[in-house]
Amino acid sequence: MESSDLHDYQKFVAKSCRQRGPRLAKHADMAVYGAVLELVAETGEVTEVLQKASRKREGWLNSFDTAALKDEIGDVLWAAVAVCNALSYPLEQAMADNVTKLEARRQEALDHS
Repeated sequence: MESSDLHDYQKFVAKSCRQRGPRLAKHADMAVYGAVLELVAETGEVTEVLQKASRKREGWLNSFDTAALKDEIGDVLWAAVAVCNALSYPLEQAMADNVTKLEARRQEALDHS
């Protein structure tokens, strides 16, 4: 995905995120709370697909499960971008920071093996 596409998606999420967080939060933090609540809710929906497959089919995923997971993972992505927006954290920076963190973690594991 092109950097401009990521930026356009980030702007789309900013326009479409209506969750504003709890009323007791400081005004500046309400967008963060709201976005994180959306992320948790959407992640729960992903978990629910797996939980139902586990209960009904001993964990085997069928085509309906994989379709539901694909649908829900898009919602998780949307919510994660909403969190980035609430923190004024560009997606490109979030991705670069994550790669740096994971590379350091991998190197630390290699050093201790």
